Formats: sequence, structure tokens, C-alpha cells
Amino acid sequence: MVIANDITDERSARVGEATARLRAAGRRVGPTRMAVLQALIGSDAHPGAEEIFAEARKARPSLSRGAVYRALDALRETGGALELGFHDGALSANRYDGLRPYPHPHFVCLACGAIHDVAAGGAGERIAEEAERAGFRVERYRMDLYGKCPACQPGETEPERRRNP
Repeated sequence: MVIANDITDERSARVGEATARLRAAGRRVGPTRMAVLQALIGSDAHPGAEEIFAEARKARPSLSRGAVYRALDALRETGGALELGFHDGALSANRYDGLRPYPHPHFVCLACGAIHDVAAGGAGERIAEEAERAGFRVERYRMDLYGKCPACQPGETEPERRRNP
């Protein structure tokens, strides 16, 4: 798991927003949830529960896996984390996003399982507008683009990369 060495203003703000959401929902924000939240928001990846557990355990050695799952459930339920369910190929477990806890597109590497955010320039809003015009009420959406990340395609030529993601 890639952990940012510094807690930027954006990350600090996200910790504040997530803890405020938890408290507004009547949830406790103790040291265990804070360790999980900081491990999640401190990640530059979309970590799975096991990666979050390993990182949070550095701050809370007595932390249990069950506590991590309960904290992640509370964060997801209150809008403090986005859960991405994957059950195939290189991705066989749910992953989480604490920096952008709202639906947004992702690039997903079929070889190594890396997940990268896509700067889609308002694609979700455009889709919601089109759905509204069609009379469809969108409750949630998810858009993932599957292929190979740059690290997993070094032996391919440029035309192969374009043809075989």
C-alpha cells in the first residue's frame, strides 16, 4: 500500500469531514476508528481491508480485523468512504476510497489490480442529466475502465497497447 508521507491540507480536511459525518450519525470516533480512517485517507491507492488493517495496526497494535471491518462499514454507511466491490481476476476483494468517497470512474488493471482515479470532467453529472431527461432516477452508478496499467505492459509495442488493453 502506498502511503503519503505527509498529511496534506486535503487529507486533513477529509479526516475532518469523515469524522463529522460519523458524529452526525451518532457514531463514536475513538482511537480505533481514527487509526482506520487515517490509514485509509493516508493511502494513495484504493486499499483493501487487509492493507488498511496492516497500516492501522502500526498505530494500534491491538487492532482486530473485525474492528477494521466495522470501522469501514461505519465510514461507508455515513459517506466517509466509497466501497468498490471486485470479485474477479487480480481483484478478489473490496477496495476503499477515502479521498473521493463519491461515485467516480476508475482505471482498473486486469494484471496487477491497481486502481487509478479517472479525471472525467463531470461525466457523472452528464450521465445523471441524460437519465433525468429519459425519466430515469439514478440512485447510484459506477464506471470502471479495465485494461493494463503502464507497469504491466512494458513488453508490448505501442500498436498492441492501443489494440489490447
